[in-house]
Amino acid sequence: EGEKVDVVLSDMAPNLSGVAAADAARCLLLNELALDFAKENLKKNGSFVCKVFQGSGYSQYVEACKKTFRKVSVRKPEASRSSSAEVYIVARDLKNRLQEKQQVFLLRETLLRFLNPLGEATCPKVIVLF
Repeated sequence: EGEKVDVVLSDMAPNLSGVAAADAARCLLLNELALDFAKENLKKNGSFVCKVFQGSGYSQYVEACKKTFRKVSVRKPEASRSSSAEVYIVARDLKNRLQEKQQVFLLRETLLRFLNPLGEATCPKVIVLF
């Protein structure tokens, strides 16, 4: 296994087909792959910069970055045309993965208390995906 890195920079973009919905989905997939790569390969407190296109799924992607990093900002390069949907997400200070796992555990416990307030033995299983 390789060493962890300080910064992951993604300037990926798919070949565009001209079909807006398909192109947006391809862009979002590449962005999600880049974020997953950053999560696995960044050092603690590492940074991530990713080119994204504003459109379908954009706000959800920004929220995913905010769950993963402590500081997230959106920047538009001066060289970019004002009509372009292209922006860059600059995410700094990767959150501690242990802290993330503890938050999932607390969420699970809260859900179990909500779903089973009487403490009955027959409590439904809960799966949280994010």
